[in-house]
Amino acid sequence: MALLEAKNISVSLGKTRVIKQITLSVQSGEWLTIVGPNGSGKSSFLAAVAGLQHCEGSVTISGQALSKITARSRAQLVSYVPQHPIVPLDMLVGDYVLLGRTPHISALGVEGPVDLNLVGEILSRLDLEELSSRPLGSLSGGELQRCQLARALAQTTPVILLDEPTAALDLGHQQQALDLLEELRNERQMTIISTMHDLTLAGQYSDRLMLFDHGRVVAEGNAADVIKVDLLAETYSARIQVIEVDGTQVVVPRSKESR
Repeated sequence: MALLEAKNISVSLGKTRVIKQITLSVQSGEWLTIVGPNGSGKSSFLAAVAGLQHCEGSVTISGQALSKITARSRAQLVSYVPQHPIVPLDMLVGDYVLLGRTPHISALGVEGPVDLNLVGEILSRLDLEELSSRPLGSLSGGELQRCQLARALAQTTPVILLDEPTAALDLGHQQQALDLLEELRNERQMTIISTMHDLTLAGQYSDRLMLFDHGRVVAEGNAADVIKVDLLAETYSARIQVIEVDGTQVVVPRSKESR
């Protein structure tokens, strides 16, 4: 049985239906990345799976329907990193990341050595140790994005949902964050569902891609199945070239003058 199943998910924003009966199954330890142009419904779908966006249909993790369990129980199963987070600007980085442990601590309990050690390890692996005593409001966009990822990883959930996790990161920190996710999913059998605009990175790190367009799935499979010139040119209305480098599908934009 799949670890996560989303069945017939539909989302409406106002009078516009932005997701139209999407169904998917994700196995334990799998990394699925949803790609597609702006407005194709990627973020809305991810928020619906996280239980943060009203939707039709159902989402289950380990056989448990997310709509029928408490928020605390849901937070023990799935963590979510939004693309545009709202954070308490005066809170210190270390304290913010430690909030990820909240679902695992009793109502009258406090963080113990296991929690503190775990958070310290995550801060180190995401190059955030030197920022731990700084307020969130003092951080750059990329630093804040790494804090969001660190907090989600501190939840130690079997499923993590990432909406454009590398959008604000420089090249080095993109690789650092994605490498860490890859390591942790192997260590913990963690299941990842992400959205990404960078098709080359998506193909490198993901087991499977789903291409969205106008709220529907128009292609699904591995990188070679989805990262195809004709398919992407039509879906994105873009001029591109796909080059294979050491087994990786690399997407290269083409100018009007190029032939």
